[in-house]
Amino acid sequence: MESSTSNHSLNSLSRSSSQFKRSHSNDSIKLLEIVKAESIVYFDINEKMLHNITIIYEFQHLGYSTIVQIIEQCKDVVQKYYLDITVKNREQRRKEMHNNKANYIDLVNQYITELNVSLGLAQEKLCQALGIDETVYQESVLHHLNNGKCEHFFDLQSKLRKLLKVGLFKNAQQDVDVSQVLVILKELFLDGNQPKEIEPGMSWEVKNIIFHDYIYDIFRLEEEDIIHLLSDEQQDQLLASIMHVI
Repeated sequence: MESSTSNHSLNSLSRSSSQFKRSHSNDSIKLLEIVKAESIVYFDINEKMLHNITIIYEFQHLGYSTIVQIIEQCKDVVQKYYLDITVKNREQRRKEMHNNKANYIDLVNQYITELNVSLGLAQEKLCQALGIDETVYQESVLHHLNNGKCEHFFDLQSKLRKLLKVGLFKNAQQDVDVSQVLVILKELFLDGNQPKEIEPGMSWEVKNIIFHDYIYDIFRLEEEDIIHLLSDEQQDQLLASIMHVI
């Protein structure tokens, strides 16, 4: 589930790896280098992806449609990497979930960082393959963000991440009573109740992962299963239940 409160997520779409380096801790920089190394194995940029991108300039900036197409192609670039880090991180953090809160939250933040960095690197590598200067790309993104495209960028980011999650789907339980799932979740999170791991100041991304780990703990349903089993309206109800307590 995604929320428009996720300004951090939105910013991650327009952040290059060089900007990431300048603004994060040494541990994050080490993680960036790891993702860069793994991207050589995982990231797959082919002619079909590049053919789907039409380069248009509006004076000194890239056209908005070009930026949209570059971000859309990130899904195919990072899908294999996304699958690997998601499966591994879920297993690691859920082992710590009820045993070591600090380790659990660290693993949640590590996952978010890996995803954000991989999406930034995917944009960078697509630009390199297209012969687009990285600085021009970043300035073009900021130009459009500052000129009324902020909500559009968020919608695009939400769609991209949802498509990545759908790509994880295998075979959800088909006998799940989705209406009962919603009832139990509403009762669980009623009157401001929330998982003990959640603290003031946590980003929406962190809270969202914690809630979905609890959902998995109770129903053995992953986020991609929920997307598959629930209608858009039911997903909105679940999102409203989560938003109610954070």
